[in-house]
Amino acid sequence: MATDIRPLIGGCGGVYFLAQPGELVVEVVKRDRNAKKTTTDLRALLIGPDRTVLQEATIPDDGNPVGSGLGPARYVRLSTRVDRPGVYSLNVTVSQDRYGTEIFLPDAARNVTVAALCERGLADRMVLSQDACATIDWFPEELIDQLAPNWHFTHLFETILPQLAELGVSDADVATMLDETPSRWLAA
Repeated sequence: MATDIRPLIGGCGGVYFLAQPGELVVEVVKRDRNAKKTTTDLRALLIGPDRTVLQEATIPDDGNPVGSGLGPARYVRLSTRVDRPGVYSLNVTVSQDRYGTEIFLPDAARNVTVAALCERGLADRMVLSQDACATIDWFPEELIDQLAPNWHFTHLFETILPQLAELGVSDADVATMLDETPSRWLAA
């Protein structure tokens, strides 16, 4: 029996599926907002019940100029044969992470998610980074400290990593997320 489920994820995230025997097909759609000068390559991973990556795909940035509006819908299709019922997942990441922009989502909430995923043995599926820029003209410079006080280049190392350690994230998991996973991904 085919089920058509259409969850929407703004940015990074994931979905779990309790898949029954047969073919599991997941279509991922990406539309760039083109609101900022950032490249947003989307990476989608279909992961099996044993946490192995079954298939992965990338949808690159659409290359449209800033201010051009919502880009065209672009799709990738991931699929696998399910032999027995199990929990499968789709993990979606983009090339820009948002630590430091608490106006969108508090760092404490991000930290709880990272710690829970590390506890489940998924550190090798994550990359930690932060959002920061040297100059910006979105709002007056004097408001940056008020609107985004943690939006600076050392936030991840000075604040986030100690907070993750307090939540039980090991040095080994941090090394995996900061060194090993990005190296593996860039070498692929």
